[in-house]
Amino acid sequence: MARRKRDQKTGPLPTAEELAGLSRVVPLPINFAQLIADGVLRAADGDWYEVLDYARLPEHVRLKIVEVEPPNRVKFSRPGDPPKDAPA
Repeated sequence: MARRKRDQKTGPLPTAEELAGLSRVVPLPINFAQLIADGVLRAADGDWYEVLDYARLPEHVRLKIVEVEPPNRVKFSRPGDPPKDAPA
């Protein structure tokens, strides 16, 4: 991976291969109903979900986790959501 400037704290830049891989999985929608039916997620209050089986959580779904509340509650990004670090 390419290196970031010393004052940037966001970590290394992804390689072209990693970006290509992400571009294939990030656009995939999350099928919440199927994940709940399969026993992978359980709906909690609001936009929160309980992850019942992290091992069975698809990669494209894991990449869309934007908040975690221990031990197993998560929020996911939704289509059109701005990135967390985007200016308001």
